[in-house]
Amino acid sequence: MKNWFSEGGSIRNIGGVLAQRKLTRSIISALRVAGKSYEWLHSETNTWIPMSEYDAGIGIFCKRIPLEKRQRKQYCGL
Repeated sequence: MKNWFSEGGSIRNIGGVLAQRKLTRSIISALRVAGKSYEWLHSETNTWIPMSEYDAGIGIFCKRIPLEKRQRKQYCGL
């Protein structure tokens, strides 16, 4: 029988992944509501993907979202 209490690190990692995906979706949602266009860095292909109508899987593959502040590009690394 497996002791789930000894698997605390694995459970925390799963929680972190889910939180990261939720944060990504929240950022994308806020950008859409504000009428801002965006692009995101695909984690597997390492290419920048422009905003599209269907970004349902973005939370799984998103590595970075560039944000501009006072004409200076910064990155929200996820």
